[in-house]
Amino acid sequence: AKLASDKAKNVDEGVYFIGKGNLENELINTPIEDIWGIGKRLTLKMRQNGILTASELVKKSDSFLNNLVGINGIHLKHELLGEIVSPLTNDAELPKSIQRTSALETFSKDKNYLKNTINYHIHRACVKLRAINAKTREIGIILKTKDYNIYVEKEILNKPLDFEFEISSVIFRLFEKIYSPDVIYRSTGIFFDKLVYENVGQGFLFSDVEAEEKKAKLAKCFDRLEEKFGKNIIQTGFMKKGI
Repeated sequence: AKLASDKAKNVDEGVYFIGKGNLENELINTPIEDIWGIGKRLTLKMRQNGILTASELVKKSDSFLNNLVGINGIHLKHELLGEIVSPLTNDAELPKSIQRTSALETFSKDKNYLKNTINYHIHRACVKLRAINAKTREIGIILKTKDYNIYVEKEILNKPLDFEFEISSVIFRLFEKIYSPDVIYRSTGIFFDKLVYENVGQGFLFSDVEAEEKKAKLAKCFDRLEEKFGKNIIQTGFMKKGI
């Protein structure tokens, strides 16, 4: 397809068709340097090994091309033959973790200011969790100092969570372990790991069903309000609109 689109630039109609019937002739008449992805250095290497045209390239064995230029040479050969090397798929791969980080607008050691930005990250990550019907079994916090030193603290949870109030209580306990009032910070962040998806999640034996349902309803209320009125219309804890 790339070969045809390049050739289409040089015809009045702007369309160039390469099918099975004329593929062999096209490859014979295509110099190796005209193939997309082959630069001057690779052209020289190909020529030194007797490959002057696309036709001569596709006649080489996969093992020969692998030894000459690696796996990309094999892929190039089969693409020139009109074979699918990387099939397209509509299946979205579910994330295994979620991370939210950002640089501070102003370097700071102010605890409330730092907690404010962290709470914002928690909220946005929880919104993402609920959007993909997932909960996290491990959460962590990241602080980067003005001098680029990075401090990380994490904890494995007793049960999977997706609700801001529960997650923030753990995050801020971890925050106290690594925060120093004498240090100036340049960025903050949080991460959720070991995600559990709703359709494969396991119930917690000692959970309060009624309380869990109330938290789930409140979380959904947050999400609906944001969908209707815009991101960050709901502010929790130290959050401040605009951060």
